[in-house]
Amino acid sequence: MRPGPGPDWAPLSMRTWVAQDLHRTLTTTIDYLLRHHPGTGTVLDDLRYHAGLLGCRLAASGVEPTSVPGTTTSKEPI
Repeated sequence: MRPGPGPDWAPLSMRTWVAQDLHRTLTTTIDYLLRHHPGTGTVLDDLRYHAGLLGCRLAASGVEPTSVPGTTTSKEPI
């Protein structure tokens, strides 16, 4: 579990927070793998594809996808 206050537990807010956190986790993982494990192209292509889809869904919902650790939602810090 992440330290600090959690998100708003209302269903829509929770889904939004989970989607933002998943997008951040995917993009952070992709960056890490690119730096430390070159040659993982197929896995990274799949991760990029899914991170892109998730980012598009968030943007279509009017929510800014987060990709920087320690970013905040509209409610509380992550």
